[in-house]
Amino acid sequence: MACQDQEQLSRMTGIEVQELRDWERRGIIASDQTPKATETAGEKGAVHGHYDKTHSPGPTSKKAVGILAMPDEILLNIVLSIDKDTTNLQHFALTHRRFRNVAHEALVRTGIVPLRSIPKYFVLVSQNPGWALHIKHIEFKDGSQPVKHVKARQATIDAGLKMIRAMDARYASKDMEEEFSSYTQPPLTWTYLLLASLPDLNSVSVTPNRYPLPVSYSELLTSPLNDSPLLDRLLDLFTPRLNTLEINTADPSYGPDQSATISLNHLYCLTSLTLPAVLISHSVLPANIETLRITADDIPVPWSWLRALHYMRYEDGCFPHLHKLQLLFSLPCRSLAYFVVYGVKTLRRWEDTEVLELLHEWGEGDVVFETLFFRRGLEGPSGVGEGKYEKACLAHAIRRVREETGRAIDFGV
Repeated sequence: MACQDQEQLSRMTGIEVQELRDWERRGIIASDQTPKATETAGEKGAVHGHYDKTHSPGPTSKKAVGILAMPDEILLNIVLSIDKDTTNLQHFALTHRRFRNVAHEALVRTGIVPLRSIPKYFVLVSQNPGWALHIKHIEFKDGSQPVKHVKARQATIDAGLKMIRAMDARYASKDMEEEFSSYTQPPLTWTYLLLASLPDLNSVSVTPNRYPLPVSYSELLTSPLNDSPLLDRLLDLFTPRLNTLEINTADPSYGPDQSATISLNHLYCLTSLTLPAVLISHSVLPANIETLRITADDIPVPWSWLRALHYMRYEDGCFPHLHKLQLLFSLPCRSLAYFVVYGVKTLRRWEDTEVLELLHEWGEGDVVFETLFFRRGLEGPSGVGEGKYEKACLAHAIRRVREETGRAIDFGV
């Protein structure tokens, strides 16, 4: 393998060049990247989507088939670094039987879990503890129908009992086993079991498709109401590790105010929180919050709440660890500025001078204050991942719009 190829592969996989060279010396990676002699012509053709034992691959085919000679470690790192789209992983698995195990492991390690599949996913990571060590982020997604109960097979229940019995002897008791046996259907029990079974998990995101929030989410985002030794113990296991929570907006058709149903006091180690403005309230914020991101996908923007938060932070001394506040908007920056300056009273709620004053006050403090806007050309704002939003100064845009006093504005365009 040429030095240039080794360096490129190292950048893609994160594996040191020296280690790649060592694998090449030991024959793990073919130096010319040609397929091994044991591979049949039919297997070579499979990379191109067909099986033809009489096919004689040309130079391009040999380069394409060379990936079959790579060890699973490199293939897995390549797959995980390219894309986390589950559809792409499925296509990768169908390309050749050599890739099925790698694609399966990559699919599990991406950590995208439908609510109905939580028990099944729990069994997978329980049976493969090596995979569990690499899972640092879990994303829960719900389907079109609400999940009130989860049907678990006996093998899944046995896996849960095995984990409970493996706990510290001070906590594992017959009472906890009996409680688990009698509460195997509610999704919250399986969610807590899964979170507690991942030793390096530090980030969770939820993507509800509708409001009000499904019970599976509202239970996760509120302190357990009943006195449950099992849930309390599982909570003690994963709470110290969980420092990032992200609540994404999948549907802008909000229902009534849901802030009363959200309480994060039980997640006392959270330092980074992302949530939609419709769920925001001062009681929601953890005391140790350091980074707060608010997605304002609809008008009106919660200016009054931001004013109150500023007072609590700088006058009352609340949230002393808060050092970054970000507002994320689905509207373009200039469009939002027009709404602030020229929008109807019921729409904008605040005068533009009041908004400018508030933005100035946040910008003058020791908290890093940023306004970000969804990038044009991307499909719907689902999630707040890297690259989906770009920074822009809302205060500057408002001043520019105010200077254009002679321009007619047509909101129907």
